[in-house]
Amino acid sequence: MKYDEDAFYEIYSDINGNHKEIKNNTTPEYIGADDSYDNPYIVICEAFNIWTYDSGISTFVGEQIWETLTVLKNKSWVEHISDEGKNYYTFVIINNLLDFNDMIEWGTSIRSAWLTEKGEKTFNFIDKFIKQWNKKPNEEAKQ
Repeated sequence: MKYDEDAFYEIYSDINGNHKEIKNNTTPEYIGADDSYDNPYIVICEAFNIWTYDSGISTFVGEQIWETLTVLKNKSWVEHISDEGKNYYTFVIINNLLDFNDMIEWGTSIRSAWLTEKGEKTFNFIDKFIKQWNKKPNEEAKQ
């Protein structure tokens, strides 16, 4: 599989309400790793239009986005932010990023936010994307 940057952006745009025509083969199964990306978290970071030009920072930001989406999906924010340390600060910052993209809603506190329909679709897409990315090396090892 070859990572197709345009395909990822088209899918991401579609998830977020921009109903562009989607090309064939622009599914998470099609979008995979090539030599220019070390891991899926860099791709996630760039899909949120965060450009660091530093793979370490992009990986960290992508991991934090994915972690926060997972916490919101599992509704496990109380345990996740209970220490009021790194997890707490990162969770609040990433929630604001997700809010800018209309992926979360909250009542009286952003600390107990939940995913919107767009957020659920994004979670499901990224979950499938990461699983597919991680699956590729295992398949090659079997051959």
